[in-house]
Amino acid sequence: HQYKNAVVLKDAGAAVVFRESELDGKKLASCILELAEDGAKRNAMAEKMRSFGKPDALDKIVCEVMKLAGK
Repeated sequence: HQYKNAVVLKDAGAAVVFRESELDGKKLASCILELAEDGAKRNAMAEKMRSFGKPDALDKIVCEVMKLAGK
């Protein structure tokens, strides 16, 4: 399930994903260097990643727990 979750982020342009079986040091280094040198790409990925955020998630969880606890 972790790979499937990662692919959702990759498909949205928010992450780079490698299957462990396909990853080697050269591919990883190349990816890191590309991102280190391309600030626009990093910023675009960061913005897309933020779109997945749920800033109020903790409050919603606490509210549901309190409801279940009858408070």
